[in-house]
Amino acid sequence: MKFLTAILILISLNLNAESIDFKSDFANSVDLITITPEQSTEFKFFHMQEQAYWYSLYNLGTLIMRSGLGEKFMPDIAMVKKMVQMASDEHSTAMPPKNPALLKRVFNYGNPEYVNANNGNPMDFNNLRWAPGDNDPTTGATFGWTLIEEVEWIKQFNLDNHFGDPGHNNIPGAQQRFVGLVLCAESLMQIKDFKMNPGNYQNSHRSDAYVALSAISNFSQYLGISSTQKMRENRCAKVASMMSGKPASEISKDLLKMAKKLYQNMPEPVITKDYSLAIQALSWYGYANVADRTAIKAKIKKYADELVAWTSQHIMNQAYKVRGLLNAARITGDDGYKNVAVAYYLRMMDDYIPSMGLFIDKMSFSSDDIAVLLGAFNSIRVFAANDVGAQKLAKDMTSFFLNVVNKSGLQLSAPPVSFIPPYKRKPADMFHRYPTTPVPPKAGGANGTAPVFSSQVTKVRNGWAGDTKFDTAGAMHLSNEMLWFYVNQVNGFPKW
Repeated sequence: MKFLTAILILISLNLNAESIDFKSDFANSVDLITITPEQSTEFKFFHMQEQAYWYSLYNLGTLIMRSGLGEKFMPDIAMVKKMVQMASDEHSTAMPPKNPALLKRVFNYGNPEYVNANNGNPMDFNNLRWAPGDNDPTTGATFGWTLIEEVEWIKQFNLDNHFGDPGHNNIPGAQQRFVGLVLCAESLMQIKDFKMNPGNYQNSHRSDAYVALSAISNFSQYLGISSTQKMRENRCAKVASMMSGKPASEISKDLLKMAKKLYQNMPEPVITKDYSLAIQALSWYGYANVADRTAIKAKIKKYADELVAWTSQHIMNQAYKVRGLLNAARITGDDGYKNVAVAYYLRMMDDYIPSMGLFIDKMSFSSDDIAVLLGAFNSIRVFAANDVGAQKLAKDMTSFFLNVVNKSGLQLSAPPVSFIPPYKRKPADMFHRYPTTPVPPKAGGANGTAPVFSSQVTKVRNGWAGDTKFDTAGAMHLSNEMLWFYVNQVNGFPKW
């Protein structure tokens, strides 16, 4: 089990995470505020929120640094040394791992069982390699959701009061800062492959184009800023500039040009999923493209009106509507979209069985399904808690997560809490992992199974059934929605 320390050495988190600044009557929820973690032995909202944070990290780090599930590249050694220097200070020093598997193109599916026996070196990532995955053309959803997850964790690792600002505070977060820089380099390599090798990519659905637009717009916007109230310096922008030999502002413009081509070639939405993801993509695109916001906002309004008119009783369609219409309400300022989103959420919850954490007409869930449903829960939580009852919302969201993510075995494994340094641990193990989730060496296969999401789980009479297949797009989509539970740190709901 020594190899598990590599997970915590390379991408451990500051567990003293900021709590969300809850809005309106959500702040008065008994589940969230008046019961302290020490008092609760049940699975509560604050356990779910922290577990989601870790699961998001495990899925991303495992995929793009250890699995080998894609076409690999090795950064220039001189560049790696510069990134180590940028991340380190007198309080802590970053340490690159041995045999990382950084990916310039990510494959769609793989088997997360480890193929190599552990050699006892916790910093040798060859211990954690998967069998070769499918080499089909990468879909826009796989490319886009992975890139978004990378960029959102780049932002997370660049929070000064969370992982430190070298030379300006005493937070020993060099390893996390270094990982953020590696993610930046990896993201740039993936965008380069997407641009230069179009034969490597093929959309399986029109909505793939929307996800790719979201991702490139998001990264364009982030590279275009040098600092914020939460980060004194955009270290990713510095790495991007070093890699390309030109200012990050110019790279941001280049990415915006790529995004503009995707925008101009956007296929028109046809089904509810399309409309929802198209609105989300346009929200990210307008976030990056200040000059064309009037036209982008008009298109969001057009799609939102069509989404309102689209009728369906299916749980997933209602969840897509909630997420899309709340985005539209934010961008357009039209509360009518919010009201319709609330109505669809309440209709969706009419079929919810709190004791089971399931819906009457849905007992099987892909990782992408869970992403969509948790995205609906979370967007209502952030923007419309008053309208649906904060306490009930917290309980229902927590029950769903408990059953469909934890009890189902969707999270195939998780490192033991004993490998987390004591000063970083929350008051109870439940914050970091569910008790029945196995550690990687005991999660199946000859050498263990990685701490990632299964592609599918199904409720059966005596429990749950699932598989160990890994669906990259679904897992990365779900990882993003889970990270966005911490909306005051990394905001997955762009507002302009």
